[in-house]
Order: sequence, then structure tokens, then C-alpha cells
Amino acid sequence: MMERLNSIWKELYQLNFSMRFYLAAAVVASMSVLGFWIAPLYWLSQLLLLAWVVTTVFEFILLFFTGNIQGERQLPNRFSNGDTNPVKVSLNSTYRFPITLQWQDEIPDQISAEIPLQQVAFSKQQQQQFQYLLQPVERGAYHFGYLRVVAQGFLGLVERHFKLASPQEVACYPSFVHLRQYELMAQNTAFSFGGVKKFRRIGQQKEFDQIREYIIGDDIRNVNWAATARKADLMVNQYQDEKAQQVVALIDGGRNMKAAFNGMDLVDYAINSTLVLLNVAYKKKDLVGLHCHDQSQRSWIKPSRQPMIINTLQEQLYKFRPSFEETDFSSVYTHLRRQLSQRSMVLLFTNFESELSLERQLPYFRKMAARHLLVVVLFTNTEVESFLEEEVVDESGAYLRGVVEKMANEKQLMVKKLRQYGIHPILTAPENLTVSALNKYLEFKARGMI
Repeated sequence: MMERLNSIWKELYQLNFSMRFYLAAAVVASMSVLGFWIAPLYWLSQLLLLAWVVTTVFEFILLFFTGNIQGERQLPNRFSNGDTNPVKVSLNSTYRFPITLQWQDEIPDQISAEIPLQQVAFSKQQQQQFQYLLQPVERGAYHFGYLRVVAQGFLGLVERHFKLASPQEVACYPSFVHLRQYELMAQNTAFSFGGVKKFRRIGQQKEFDQIREYIIGDDIRNVNWAATARKADLMVNQYQDEKAQQVVALIDGGRNMKAAFNGMDLVDYAINSTLVLLNVAYKKKDLVGLHCHDQSQRSWIKPSRQPMIINTLQEQLYKFRPSFEETDFSSVYTHLRRQLSQRSMVLLFTNFESELSLERQLPYFRKMAARHLLVVVLFTNTEVESFLEEEVVDESGAYLRGVVEKMANEKQLMVKKLRQYGIHPILTAPENLTVSALNKYLEFKARGMI
């Protein structure tokens, strides 16, 4: 008994009194003051005082001596950047009577949303599980604090506070949810998903790869009837290109990629799409590589088909921390000239807000396009497009609309200029980036341009 009392004394920080407690105290005190002048109220105030003290002590004993609250937080192994990630909370009441609990989780500082205070009723010795969703918008380590739980007595006079679920940390990686979504598309050229187009292959030589089960959408001309008869199931021949091509993604970590869309920087949209694109290219037997850069070279992964190359790319993209300084494309061109001896498909994820800024880098782009199949990905300004949809109501609005239209037209002029020098542009909204990049890759793959 003494040990339990010592434990309670050490945990007095858990004790708190609710607003009901202080309201009842105010009523009792008022009645006691009035009792000095009005005799009948004196004994009534004393009875109320006794009832208030007994009830408070009784609730205290029930909360601190007859049970406990246990809880834990279950986090995924990794967070997927830009996607909704589930967090599970489990609470268990060992009290032998119904109790009301309020709980709130201490979420990472990087998450702007707040988890509201949850109030739930527990029956005796009950366990309940809850789930809430978080959507991170930047890569890195996310630190969770304690799980704060408040248990209230049957009258709500006394509260017991708990700090459960020790602080935890989870890493937020480039979106692997998209990686899984596009996995099937990479294995079947006839498969269409989320806007990804199907391209008929033209004039490419193939060599036999393997016999596999038929998947809906496969070309019926590839059915292997002998294998079908043996297996009693529809089987098809799978072919692959005679020669694997090289696909290299260049991610600009300069200030042009600092702009945000739906809370996430353009560079993170580029990182998520790069991971999906290179995974699809890897599944299609191509060699995949990566170069992340800003003012100086930051990371380089040589095109490869090693078994763990996608994991290596994922780790490298997770660690990449852009400095958002002015990008030195001359060093990027020099690096590619030294490292890539074979003609490759090079996808450059960057952005320019003015034609003048593009003009400064265009000589290096032209040199890259002379040696490789260069695709330059630019982003549309979604704020500009939404403004153009609004109705003009006054003269100042008309003037502003003219300025905005000029900015939108400048993007189209950049696209035209890039095409003029044999560079393949993609102008896309951030949310459509993955589909646009995949369609361009599949188109060039089908046309044998790589």
C-alpha cells in the first residue's frame, strides 16, 4: 500500500481538476458566505461542502487506485511524401467501470494540420483502436511526441493525465505509393492507367524473353498455343528489346524549383515522378541513372540495371537536400559529357518563369540535345491559370489580367523555342507531372528514338 502511495505521490502531475470542480467549489463557497447571514443556508452549505469533498476524494481514489490507461501508437515503416499515411492509436482501459477519455497525439512540426482533441466513452475494461491520416509535403525525419490522454471521473470533477506512447521517429521518403500504382503498367504495354497512353511499337527488333500467363490486354498474336495446351491455361510469349537503352533523370535543385503547389515544392514533385519513371524504365529492361544538382554537382548514379538500383535511387532521392541557389548548367553539361558515352534519354526537371532566364541556359541545353535525346520538363503556373478564369470587373483588373496573360504566353514561347532547337519540352501542371513524363518516355520507347 505504501509503495502505491509513493507512486501516486510521484505522479501527482497527472492530477488535475476540471471546470466542474471549480464551479462546484464556487457554489459551495457562495453558500457558505451566505450562511453567515441566512441561518438556514448555513447547514445546507456545510452539507454541500461535505458532499463536494467526499465526491472529489472518491473520484480521486477511483481514478488513481482502481485502474489505468494503456496506449500505443503504430506508425508505418516509412511515410510516403505527398500521400496520405495512416497512423493508428490503440487505447486500453483497465477500469472496472465506464470512463470518458480525451486523447490527442503530438504530431511532427512539419505537419501543418492539427489533430483535434478526441473524446470517447469506454465501457469497463475496454480496448479501442483509432486511426487518423497525415499528408507530409517534404522529405526527412518526422518526430512524434507523446500521446496525451485525459481520464475523467463519473462526475467529471477529477482528471488524470497520462503521457503514453514514447516519442517516435519515422522517415518520409519519395512517394512509393505512386511507385506501386504504376507497377502493373510497367509490366504490360497494353495496360492503361490514370491517363498513361498506350503506344504501338514501330519497327523495333525483339528477342524472346519468357513465357508467362496471359494478362488482359496482351496481344493475342503472342499466345503460345503449345504452352497453353500443356498448362491448360492461356500462356503468351513475352519479348524484350534487343538492346537496353539508358534513361537518366536530371533534377534541378535550384531556386526555380522552390515554388510550391498545394504545400509541396516543385522539386519534390520532380523527385516523386523521377522515382516512378525510372522504376518503369527499369521494368522495361532499360538502364536507369540519376543526377541531382544545383550550383554544383550533388549526386550522381551511373545508369545501371543492378538488382538493387531502385532502392539505391530511392535512398539518394531521400537524402537530396536542394540549396535553391542559381543552377550552374554548364557543370551539368560537362559532367554528362564525361559520364555518358552512349546516347541516352535525358529528362531534365526544371522550371523557368521568364524567357530571358531560359535564354541564359539554352546554349547548354543545345549541347546536351546534340549528344542525347533531351526532354526538358517545365511547370505551368497554376495561380496564373486560375486567375485567367476569373472575370474582370474593373480597369485595374483588366491591366493585371494583361500582365498575367503575358506570363502565360511566355511559357508557350519557351516551349516553341525549345522545339526549335530539337529539344523535346513537356509543359505540365505539377499534379500531372508523372503521367506526362511517363507518356513521353513510352512514346519515345515505342518509336525507337532512344
